Amino acid sequence: MKRTPGRGGSDGVPQGFSATAAASAGVGGGGAGGVFSFRDRLRGMGRSQLALLLVVGTAVIAAHLVVFTVIIRRSLQQCRPLADSQAGWVAGDAEAGSGGSSSSSSRFSSSGVSSLAGSVNIAETGSSGDGVERGEGKKPPRFILYRIIGNNMPPLQCPSQLLWNTQYALRHEGELEGCEKRWVINQIVNRTERALLIDTLLAHGYPLSHIIIRRLNLTKISQHPREQWLDVVTAQNEARNVAIDDGVRAGARWVLPLDGNHFITQEAWAAIRRSADQAEQKGYKYFKIPVHRLYAEQKPAWLHANSTFATIRRYIPQMIESQLAFRSDAPDRFKAGMVYGMQNKLELLQRACGVAGEAGYEERCGCGDLGKEGQLHPSDPAIAANCGYSLRLWFFPCNGTEPDKVFNNGLYRKRLRTKSRQTMHAVIKNLMRHPNVFYT
Repeated sequence: MKRTPGRGGSDGVPQGFSATAAASAGVGGGGAGGVFSFRDRLRGMGRSQLALLLVVGTAVIAAHLVVFTVIIRRSLQQCRPLADSQAGWVAGDAEAGSGGSSSSSSRFSSSGVSSLAGSVNIAETGSSGDGVERGEGKKPPRFILYRIIGNNMPPLQCPSQLLWNTQYALRHEGELEGCEKRWVINQIVNRTERALLIDTLLAHGYPLSHIIIRRLNLTKISQHPREQWLDVVTAQNEARNVAIDDGVRAGARWVLPLDGNHFITQEAWAAIRRSADQAEQKGYKYFKIPVHRLYAEQKPAWLHANSTFATIRRYIPQMIESQLAFRSDAPDRFKAGMVYGMQNKLELLQRACGVAGEAGYEERCGCGDLGKEGQLHPSDPAIAANCGYSLRLWFFPCNGTEPDKVFNNGLYRKRLRTKSRQTMHAVIKNLMRHPNVFYT
């Protein structure tokens, strides 16, 4: 309909049109381009229409608020356990700014794990109890096996290698008769990596009382000269001693403090148990466990709980430095202060068991004569059958170097180890400078 100036209303709407009808027809002034504005539309509404619009609008807004509130609450409920547990895991890290704690190794704080642990008894590693809830009259295990997981050391090891190998053992190793498995998380610098390790153990059913956390104490580190910071952080022998003492408190007859990358098959475990029997019969307080390092990446097709020595021998051509099992009344411990990469385990192997082949050597450990420790020896099926064995899972350098060069070239391996120490020392220096920024 054509509009004619001077006819109709003052705003150019033809006579007989209401404001709302004109708005529906798309004519009229009041708005840009001759279209009614929203304000003009409201003016044309009756009170009942305005009231209805207000009620509907309020209801829509309220519904959206309810939905958003439910979503946020559910998200917080899902995140709270992890947040609480993270608070417990990193509680020791905050000690740097408050003077630190007198104990550098502890289990989860009860406040930090209450939402995850339920009624699990969380004990300090130095307490009189072992932190394990056992059923009425349940006997402690004969063996407790610990895996001590520390920091990855690039470039000798790639980041997360210890996590990958831990996951492999959890998936493929199986239960070991008469043995309880526990874990020591040894002063891992990277919070994320540490949290992933602990989450992995929890997901596989390990109770918090079977996970010992040796937390970083930045105040303690700062009390040492800078050149010693790396040694304070790695502290492998201190972690081994924590495991031994924890196993003794838990009532085990034999405690096996193994390094983190180890894997034991059913065949190997049966032989280790026989080796323990023989050590008991001879009155020995220690026995050695032969160790073979994998020279290829482990695959479930050939490395699993029921693998045999004959099947995997092609992947383990050499025997390396042994691990040591401790009877509950064994007096010796690993020497504290011995540093990473300097054969810190070898000192106790020689002190407790003697040096095979030297003049006056007399066996005082089970399977004591495995050749000179600290040197490579060919794999021997007879030794494996008599003493058992543990497998050191695959690890590889980050720089793409061929594994044979790392394993067979002692000088090159020493250089990589030196670079690893330098890299880790730089990481710790940055941590000490910026603990709240860098330590993530």
